[in-house]
Amino acid sequence: MAEDLTRYRNDPVGFVTDVLGEAGAPYSKQVEMLEAVVEHRRVSVVGANGSGKDWTAARAVLWWLETRPEATVLVTGPTQRQVEEIVWQQMRLAHAAGEDRLSGKMFTSKYRIDDKRFAIGFSTNKACNIQGFHSPELLVIVTEAHAMPQDQMDAIKRLHPNRLLLVGNAMSLDGEFYESHHSKRARYHRIRISAYDTPNFTGENGGVPGMITPDDVEELALDWSEDHPAYVSAVLAQFPDAQEDSLVVRDAVEAAMERGEALLDCHSERSAAEPRNLSGADPAVDERSPRDVSTSLNMTALSVDDPDAGMPVYVGVDVARFGFDKSAICVRRGQRVLSLRSFQGMDTMRLVHEILQTVEQTGAEAIFVDEGGIGGGVVDRLKELGAPVYGKHFGGKAPHRTRFYNMRSEFFWELRLLLNDGLVALPRDEELAGQLVSLRYDVSSSGQVRLQGKKEMRKRGLPSPDKADALALAFLVPPSLGIWTGTEPLLDDDRRSPHFGLGYRPPPDEDSQPSPSLGIWFGRP
Repeated sequence: MAEDLTRYRNDPVGFVTDVLGEAGAPYSKQVEMLEAVVEHRRVSVVGANGSGKDWTAARAVLWWLETRPEATVLVTGPTQRQVEEIVWQQMRLAHAAGEDRLSGKMFTSKYRIDDKRFAIGFSTNKACNIQGFHSPELLVIVTEAHAMPQDQMDAIKRLHPNRLLLVGNAMSLDGEFYESHHSKRARYHRIRISAYDTPNFTGENGGVPGMITPDDVEELALDWSEDHPAYVSAVLAQFPDAQEDSLVVRDAVEAAMERGEALLDCHSERSAAEPRNLSGADPAVDERSPRDVSTSLNMTALSVDDPDAGMPVYVGVDVARFGFDKSAICVRRGQRVLSLRSFQGMDTMRLVHEILQTVEQTGAEAIFVDEGGIGGGVVDRLKELGAPVYGKHFGGKAPHRTRFYNMRSEFFWELRLLLNDGLVALPRDEELAGQLVSLRYDVSSSGQVRLQGKKEMRKRGLPSPDKADALALAFLVPPSLGIWTGTEPLLDDDRRSPHFGLGYRPPPDEDSQPSPSLGIWFGRP
C-alpha cells in the first residue's frame, strides 16, 4: 500500500536510498545533483559519457511527484528514444524497487498518480508543442540538453518551471546548455562530472557496472588522443575550445573582447539596462532583444590617444530577412569595433534612418550592406540619399571562387584570420561570441571552403548570426572591397603578391611551406 512520502520533500537522497534503495544507491556526484534540485531553481549538469546523469534524473522524477501534492513533471529531449528507452527505463527499474510504497502507475512515457500529479515524457520538433504544462510545482528535466534546439529551450523557460534540470554532454559550443556553463553561468547552479569522478575510478560503492571504466577511457585516449575535442568532452566533461569544424575558437573571441575592454575608456561604459537609442526615436519602435547587451556608440569616449585614431570608420549592416531575425549595425575604426547593435521588428526605412544617423555621428567613409533579399532595398534607398554605400551579396560568387563556396565563406575565413592573429578588438557581447563560435565550415573535395548557411544553423536550433554578419561586413575596405588585413590601404601592402588577391598570405618562402595560422593553405593558382 502506498504511503505518505511528503517527509522526503526536501530530502531526495533519503527518498532514493530508503524508498528506492533496492534499485541502487547514488554515488557522491549523484547526491550532489539531487540536492542541487532542492536548493536551486535551475541546475545544469555536464557529465562524461556513462556517468549516471539519467539514472539520477529518473529518480528525481519519482521523488518530486511522490513528495508534493500538486506536482507535475515534464521530461523532454531531442529524441523520443532518449526519453523512453533511457530515462523512462531507469524510472521503471526504480519504480519496481519501491512499487509497494509508491502511489503512481507507470506507463510507456507517463507516470500518473492522479489528475494533478503526473509526469509525461516526450520529444517534439516544434517549440509550440511545449505549452500548457502549468503547475505551481512544475519540474522540467531536459535530457541530452546539449542537442536541444534553442527555440524549444526558450519555450520551456516560458513555462516558468519551479525547477529546471538540464543534463547533457559537452558536445556543443552553442545553445542554452553550453551558455548555462558560460555566459549564463550566473543563472544556473552548475555541476561537472568527469569520468574520474565516477565509482569505477574512485572505488565508491564498490564500483558500478555499466558506468564508464578505466579501460573505456584508455581506449578513447588511443582512438582520439587526450587533447582531442571528443576526448575532452566524453571523458573530462569539459567543453572544448572548438569543434573540429568550428570556424572560430572561443579563446580567440575572448582575447578580442579582452582587447576591446582594455581600449574602452571607463567613461564609455554603459549599463545594458540603459536605453541604447542612437537616433533618439521612440524606443517602442526599436525593439531590441533582452539578450542584446552590446554597448551603444559613444563618440565622446574616443580618445585622441586611441591607437586607431585617424583611421577611417566603416559600417557593416546585416538586414533581417525573417520575423525572428534581427538587423544589425556594426561600426569599426581600425582594429576596434566601436559599436554593435541589433534591432528586431524594425522596417527597412527605419533601419535606413538608423544607418544615416550612425554615419552622421561617426563620419563613416563607407557602409557595407548584405544586399541579398530585402537588403537590396536598403542599399537602393541609401544610394538614393547619397550615402557612401556598397552592396555585397553574401550568397554571390567569392572573389576567389576556386577556393571559397561563396562570398560569405571567403569574408568569414578572412575574419577568422584577423581574430587568430589578434587584429580585432571587440566589445564584451556574449551574443556575438555565441554567434562566432557557433559558425561551422567544411571543405569540399575540390578544396572549396564552405561556411554553414543560415538555414543549416536554424536546423541546429540557432538564430541567424546577424551580429557576426554585420561584423564581417564592417571589416571590408574600399576600393577592393576585400576584408581588412590590418595594413591599410590593402592594395599598398607590398608584402602581398597580386597572385594572392584579397588578404591572402603567401607561403613564408619559395619552398611553399604551409602557414601555421591558416590551418588550410591556399597556394598560388
